[in-house]
Amino acid sequence: MRYVVQHKKSNYIRFLVIFFSLSVYLYLVSVLVLRYELDYLFPDQILLQIRGNPDEFLEPVSFHSLLEEIHIYLFINLMIFLTLSSINLRTSLPDYLKYTSGSVALFFILLESFSKILVYYGLDTFSLLSFLSFLLYNSVFFLINSLNTYSFLRGSIR
Repeated sequence: MRYVVQHKKSNYIRFLVIFFSLSVYLYLVSVLVLRYELDYLFPDQILLQIRGNPDEFLEPVSFHSLLEEIHIYLFINLMIFLTLSSINLRTSLPDYLKYTSGSVALFFILLESFSKILVYYGLDTFSLLSFLSFLLYNSVFFLINSLNTYSFLRGSIR
């Protein structure tokens, strides 16, 4: 990614960065739609998926399956976070904005993951925290990606 940012005068680099930005937008929307379609987005749905419901014959998720899901989402989200941050650090935006947005995104990624574990162990209020942190880190990713695209199109990349 550093090559892409430093060699912005090449003809195909602008296409690559715009294509990457559109791909990130597509990923953020698709994860939101996927969780909505799988009934795993809202707090009450998170409780049902993790704990199950004997009245509806829904079995609770095993701890192994929950950890596997958290592991996959952490890996994907941290890779997107690192890629967006590598571009974001090269923009001419104020440093406090770059560091704050990155720290907030990272905090909410970890909070969403660990709140699901706490829901598994019986703390129902953390399902709301999981839902809110999911929405917040996706919003921060959307903001960082928009700022990166805007900075790149303006030519304000160092």
